[in-house]
Amino acid sequence: MSWLTRRRSPSPPARGMRGLTLVELMVVLAVLAVVAAVAAPSFVETIRGNRLTAQVNEMVGALQTARAEAIRRNAAVQYCVRPAENRWTVSIKGGAELRRGDLAPGVQVAAHCVDFRADGIAYDPGTGAVLTDSTPAGRRQVTLEGTSLSRFIYVNVASVYVGKQ
Repeated sequence: MSWLTRRRSPSPPARGMRGLTLVELMVVLAVLAVVAAVAAPSFVETIRGNRLTAQVNEMVGALQTARAEAIRRNAAVQYCVRPAENRWTVSIKGGAELRRGDLAPGVQVAAHCVDFRADGIAYDPGTGAVLTDSTPAGRRQVTLEGTSLSRFIYVNVASVYVGKQ
């Protein structure tokens, strides 16, 4: 017999070098699919919560910027949220716009304005009264559409902070 026609028996696999069978691979894929199906809803909620938190943090930063600019310029500065225009602004009262930002898609907040005077204290532009976090004008709810997620931005005499209620 020539070397072309001779059949060689396959050598036994080396110890520890086994591969996966098709059944084992299918079992692993089924387990991964179950884990992904369980984890996906909570992952979506985490993403929504992060989007809301980012928007609230941006708005708090704008409020703090308005306060700092009022003190620095020794002039009244106004922070306004305009949901109809889908944005918020920080501007010198009756003058130039200093900063602007967009509201994220799906974020809902009532239209409102806050005045900061040169002393850095927050005032209600409608009444001229000092804002406190216990009054409705000093507390704004920011919600994410289609979810139960919400955060409150509190504007107090000398601080701006975020809470859940």
